[in-house]
Amino acid sequence: MDRNEIENKIKSIVAAKLNIPLEKITPGAQLREDLGMDSFAAVEVVFEIEDGFNITVGQEDVPGIITFSDMVEYVAQRITVK
Repeated sequence: MDRNEIENKIKSIVAAKLNIPLEKITPGAQLREDLGMDSFAAVEVVFEIEDGFNITVGQEDVPGIITFSDMVEYVAQRITVK
């Protein structure tokens, strides 16, 4: 899976969970401030990402994931490490 496929899959997950258009999700978009992701939605997104990519997201890592790009990079690193 290449980075573009990872980004598109995560974008679909985030758009569905936050009920927002895909176009609103840009690499620099801040998850909380720009996209309106609250803690409940964050948990749902993490579960979907874990299931969709067969990875585990460490709770200690979540505070460092601020932007959509951070999320894509986090997942991409976990997939390539396996």
